[in-house]
Amino acid sequence: MGKKVRDKVHLIHRWIEDGSMGTLEEMEMKDQEVLVFKSSEDGVSLRKRDEICEELGNLFRPKPNLSVLNQGGKGLTVPPNDEAWEEADEIHLMNNELSELPDTPNCPHLRVLLLQANPFLTVIPPSFFEHMISLQILDLSYTRIRSLPKSLFKLSELRNFLLRGCELFMEMPSEVGELSNLEVLDFEGTEIVSLPLEVGKLSKLKCLRLSFYGEDEDGRKNSWSSTTIIPDNVIRKLFQLQELSIDVNPEDERWNVIVKNIIKEVCSLNRLKALKLYLPEFVLLTDFMLNGVSFLTLLRFNFIVGGHLRRIISRLPLEPMLKFQQQQRCLKYVNGEDVPVEIKEVLQHATALFLDRHLTLRSLSEFGVENMKKLRVCVMMECKETQSIVDEAEINEQEIVLGSLEYLSIHYTKNLKSIWKGPVQKGCLSRLKSLALRACPELTTIFTLDLLENLYNLEELVIENCPKIDTVVAHELLPAEEIQLCSVKHLPKLRKIYLHYMQNLVTISSGLCIAPEVEWMSFYGCPNLKTLSPMDVLSSNSKGIVGEVDWWNNLTPKVWPKNPNFTFFPVKGATELMKKLAEIGDQLHQ
Repeated sequence: MGKKVRDKVHLIHRWIEDGSMGTLEEMEMKDQEVLVFKSSEDGVSLRKRDEICEELGNLFRPKPNLSVLNQGGKGLTVPPNDEAWEEADEIHLMNNELSELPDTPNCPHLRVLLLQANPFLTVIPPSFFEHMISLQILDLSYTRIRSLPKSLFKLSELRNFLLRGCELFMEMPSEVGELSNLEVLDFEGTEIVSLPLEVGKLSKLKCLRLSFYGEDEDGRKNSWSSTTIIPDNVIRKLFQLQELSIDVNPEDERWNVIVKNIIKEVCSLNRLKALKLYLPEFVLLTDFMLNGVSFLTLLRFNFIVGGHLRRIISRLPLEPMLKFQQQQRCLKYVNGEDVPVEIKEVLQHATALFLDRHLTLRSLSEFGVENMKKLRVCVMMECKETQSIVDEAEINEQEIVLGSLEYLSIHYTKNLKSIWKGPVQKGCLSRLKSLALRACPELTTIFTLDLLENLYNLEELVIENCPKIDTVVAHELLPAEEIQLCSVKHLPKLRKIYLHYMQNLVTISSGLCIAPEVEWMSFYGCPNLKTLSPMDVLSSNSKGIVGEVDWWNNLTPKVWPKNPNFTFFPVKGATELMKKLAEIGDQLHQ
C-alpha cells in the first residue's frame, strides 16, 4: 500500500473521527484523485480507486479483542453502569437524552468516548476524566455544557477534542494548552470570547475550528472583559496546522483590529490546506497575495467578504445555505458594490458563490465568464439591481457560460426579469441540475426555447412568489415548427416541479413536451392554472401531485398520469404544504 493512498485513508478516518461526516451525509472529495462515497442505513458504499477501498475495508473491519459499548441513539436517560465503563475500549453514547454522567468511572483502556447530541447534558462531574488515561478521542458536541472539569486537562493522550455547537460554552480554559498531543480542536458553534495564549503550546495541532461571540447589534457586550480575540503570534506558532476555521460576529470591532495581523500569521502556515475567514473589506484579499499565498494552494476555503450585521433570522431557506457550505471552495460576498478585481481573483478558484445583497450588479456575467468556469453552486439573495443572470451583451460569441454550474438559487431579487438575456450558445448551463427562483416579482421569462434545449441535466425546478409568470416555457413558433417540436422531449431528467404562489400562471409548457421522467409535482396558489396538458403529466414515473382540493377538482379536463400508483395529495395551508414537500424531499434523496 503506497504512502499516498494511506495518507488519503488517514484523512477520511480523521473526518469521521472529528465529526466532519454525519451518518446520512454525502461526502465527496473533489481533488480528482480520491473517491466518492455515501453513507446510508445500509452502511458505506465506495466507488473508484480500488486500492483506497481495500485499505478502508481494513481500517473499519472490526478489530479482534476490541470492546465497544455502542448505545448511541437508544434514548438513554441514565448512563451505563460502572462495570460497562471499566471494560470498554470505545463508548458510543451519542444521540441520547443523558442528563448526568458517573462521577469517576474507572476505564483505563478507554480510547474513544462519544457523547455528542445529548441536549440535556449540562454538567460534567469534576473527576469524570480522572481514570481515562488512554483517551484519544472525545466528542462533547451539541450538549449544553458551560464549562470543563480540571480532570479533562490531564488527558495526555488526547488527540481529538470536539465541542461543536455548544452554544452555552463561553470560556476556553487556559489549561487547554496542557493537552500536548492534541491534533484536532473543534470549538465551532460555541460562543467563546477569546482564545487563551496557551493554545500556542499545542505544537501538534493540525485542525483548529473556532467561533467567537462579541458585541451584538444593540451594543450589548458579554460579561467578559477581553480586549482581543486572538493574542499575537498564537496562530503563527501552530506550524503544523492543515485546517483553520475562524468564525466571528461581524459586529465585533475586536476582529477588525487584528484581522490584518491574523492574515499575516495564516500566511506563515506552510502546511495549511483548508481555511475559513471573515474579511470585513475585500481589499484584505490582497494581503494573501502580498504575503506570497496563492488560493491555488488551498484545497478548501470559505471566505466571507464584506461588512454586514449579524442576522438572527435569515430569509434564506436552509437548503441553499447547505449546498453552498458543502462545496470545497466558497466565496460569500456581502453588501458588495461593483465587481472588484480582488473578488474576481478568488472567484477564479471558487466552486461556490453566494451574493448576499449586492448593491449594483445588473447581471452575474459582470463578474466575467472566464472567472466562473469552476463554479458549481451559485446563490443570490436581495440583489436589488440584478435584471438577468446572464446578459449576452457582456459575453463573447461562442463562449460557454456557466458550463460547470449545477445549482442555481435566487431569492428576493426584486428587479430580475429573465434568467438569460439574448441568444444562448450550446453548452451554457448544460450541467445545471437544480434551479430555484423565489420572490422575484418582476420575473416574466424563465425558459426560452434556446435555453430549454441546454437544460438536459435539470432535475429540480422550484418557482415561488413570481406573480408575473404566465408560463414556465415561453416561445413563439410557426404552427409547422411547433408540431415538429411536440415530438421532442425536453428536460429529460427533471424529477420534480414545484410552482407556488403564481397568480398569473396559465400553462406550464406552452404545448411542448417536457419532463418525461417527472416524479413529483406541486401546485399551490396558482388559481389560473386550470388545465394540465398531457404534455405536462406525461410521465409514467409520476408518483403524485400536491395541491389544493378545490384547484384539483376544478381542473378540466382531468388528465391522470400513466403510473397506476399515482396519487393526488391534498394540502390545506402553507404548513401542511411544507410538511408534505419535506417528505417528498426525503424520498428523492434516498
